[in-house]
Amino acid sequence: MARVTGTTADTSFPGLAPGRYAIKAFHDVDGDGKMATTPFGMPTEPYAFSNDAVGNAGPAKWAAASFDVGAKALTHTITIK
Repeated sequence: MARVTGTTADTSFPGLAPGRYAIKAFHDVDGDGKMATTPFGMPTEPYAFSNDAVGNAGPAKWAAASFDVGAKALTHTITIK
């Protein structure tokens, strides 16, 4: 979880090994710690994926959402709509 300040939230992952990663994030509007969905599994809370990749009837594809993490610090921005 990341604390929201104004309209942004920041988090860090210290010690993350270099490699290829993807991020999924959601705004836990009801505060229950999990993504709320319809009975059919469709999200009812705002969500997003790294690279602002878009899913089609499911999560974004790995190729669209993934990015490389190297030894240097990296900042990655995700817009939750």
